[in-house]
Amino acid sequence: MKYAITFCMALLFATAIFSQEKVGIFKTFKDFQNGKLEAYEEYEGTMHIMGNFKVTFRDKTGKKQKFDVDAKRMWGYVGTDNRIFRVDQKDRPCVIIAAGEIFAYGNYSTQLGEETASMTANQFPPQISKGPNGEMVTMTKKHLLELVPKASPLYEDAKNCRNNMNELVDFINLYNHEMQKAKEKDTSSKN
Repeated sequence: MKYAITFCMALLFATAIFSQEKVGIFKTFKDFQNGKLEAYEEYEGTMHIMGNFKVTFRDKTGKKQKFDVDAKRMWGYVGTDNRIFRVDQKDRPCVIIAAGEIFAYGNYSTQLGEETASMTANQFPPQISKGPNGEMVTMTKKHLLELVPKASPLYEDAKNCRNNMNELVDFINLYNHEMQKAKEKDTSSKN
């Protein structure tokens, strides 16, 4: 629950900060939480070369700055269109495609549409985590059921999901929305 609150606060902060298309690197999760971005002028792109990823930015002088995508050196980064990437345990950049109690991540080439997300087939599989800094695991129905409490009224819905990315992401968005509504209801009943 505290992760969802932290992420929502960070997301609101990030929205305000990044409304001017700021791009750059979050060296640590704490930097992400605090909106402390090592900013650059322009995001050039993410490259995959022989199993290694590099992210490239341009600084104020126009000089390219290349960084190894390395979980020990960066939590994540902000690219084009304010897309936030988190670096997984295997040093791969994963774009956040759903956020709340459960996070969902696509690979760096995931395209987000109005109704669906699509990924390049030859890239690594989508990931999920409990909160924004939880261990990332492959997005499967099995792993999703490990993150949804059995006591949840939505647990049966999770069990009925097919094991495909769009259906799992749709469920994660529904679950996060319902958890947020329950939290708001709980907060308003205490006041």
